[in-house]
This record gives sequence, structure tokens and C-alpha cells, in this order.
Amino acid sequence: MDNVYTTIRDRPNTKKFFCSDSLLAKLTCAEHNKEIDLWSPVDHIVYVIKGKKAWHSNGGVVSANAGQAVYLKKGARMVEQFFDEDFCFMIFFMTDDFIREVVKGLEEHGISLTGRRSAKFSEKKIRSDTALTACFHSMDEYFAAQSKPHESLIRIKVKELVTSLLVSDKNKGLSNYLQSVAHSKSPHLKETMERNFRKNLTVDEFSAMCHRSVSTFKRDFREAYNATPARWIVARRLEYSVALLRGTEKSISEIVLECGFVDISHYSKSFKSKFGVSPSVFRKQLAA
Repeated sequence: MDNVYTTIRDRPNTKKFFCSDSLLAKLTCAEHNKEIDLWSPVDHIVYVIKGKKAWHSNGGVVSANAGQAVYLKKGARMVEQFFDEDFCFMIFFMTDDFIREVVKGLEEHGISLTGRRSAKFSEKKIRSDTALTACFHSMDEYFAAQSKPHESLIRIKVKELVTSLLVSDKNKGLSNYLQSVAHSKSPHLKETMERNFRKNLTVDEFSAMCHRSVSTFKRDFREAYNATPARWIVARRLEYSVALLRGTEKSISEIVLECGFVDISHYSKSFKSKFGVSPSVFRKQLAA
């Protein structure tokens, strides 16, 4: 599974701006696959200039057309491509430290921000208002310019974007989430795992999403779940598969894919080891 942050960071012949804790880029998608799996260790915003794209995760699906924007939390998702026309977009990657800096700067200047609840979403469409629209359009002008803007100007524009979300009456859920990021030392491990347990990520990649070293991630994980990441992921996938066997008419093959197992053989063996019967027999017993 590709890291979308490093892929865009290292992509040649792409208009992009760096500052110490942000990456901004404007590009036309050159992918030819209908579906592609991606993950990111940092939050990012996609603003669509032309075309359409949809992002699928454990939390559901969000799509965006030209003139719309989506906020994507750090994590893994399947991206669905549409080929009616080229997909052109701007993307803004922001670290948690950058978000903390913006939130605390507003608070120090007496701007009241009252929501700190961690919103339960993987991706959310941004509801546009005058400030956000102006911010996106002004950033597009930077990309269109011949000369590269100074890094300090880039930081100001990204701060403007985050500030616009924080004070927007139309994006209360996002504002609450950004404030929760600012007042947390690191991403919430359990929430991150629940959003991504069906994705085929390595321990290193889970650690990066949780902003922990591998050793700290394993230690915190055991404290949270009293299990290793590998054992917990298999158990959680099996638990989710039981819900699908009970509540849907999906085939075993479809369930294997949706739960994140490598193949039917691995799934069936793991299922029988835990429940004593195969998935197909388990489903027949439910119908009896």
C-alpha cells in the first residue's frame, strides 16, 4: 500500500511547496486504475479543481467534484477514480504539530474555541464558505505564478486554511476534531486502530499513523489491548466477519476482502480455530 504523502513529496515534475511541517502540491492524477489503496501518516485536505474522486474507508465513503474539498484523517483508504475527465486537485498535508500551533495561537489571542471532542470520522466533506473559498482560490494563484513564494507565505496560507476551518460555523465537527488534535500529545491509538484494522498495513505503518516509534507503539498497544497488534487485528477482523455473516448476505469471498484477510484459506483457518466451525457452517447454523 502506497504512502500518499511520500509519493507526492518525491514525485518529479510536480508543482509543490514545502515548509517545515506542511506540504502543498497541485497535480493532475495520472493513475489508470479504477481503485487504488493509499495511506498517510498525516492529515490532509484535497481541493478538487477538475473531475471527481471518491474515498472509501471503514467509516464509509465521501466523494468530491470540482469546487469541493475533503478533509482526510491520517490512515488508510481505497481511492476510487473516475475517468470521465482528468482529475486535477490541490492537496495540503499538515502535521499535528502545525495544527497545535494554529489552535494555540488563536487561544493566546483570546479567540474562544470551545469544542475538543474527537470527531468519529475518517474523511469528511468540507462545507464551503466565503473564507474557505477565498483561501483555496488564492493558493491556486500561488501555484499558477512563475516564481515560488517564500516559505513564510506558504505557512501563512496554510494557517489561514486551518483557521478558516476552526472558526467556520459550517464545519463544527472539523473544528472540534482540530481542537482535539491540538490538545492531545499524540493520535488516539484505539481510534486509529478501529478506523484501520481492515487495511493491510505493517506495524511500522500503524506506528507512523499513531506518531509513535515502533517500540512505543507496541508498548502502548499492549497497555491498551493486552495483546500484540497482530493477534488483536486477526481477532478484530474475525469479530467483524461474524457481524457480516449474521447481518448480510455477502459471500464468503466478499467478506474475506472486506475484513482484510489475505485469502479464504487464511480466513477459514483462523475462523475455525476461534469458533470451532468454518464460516460457511457457522452461517448455516445461524439459519437453522
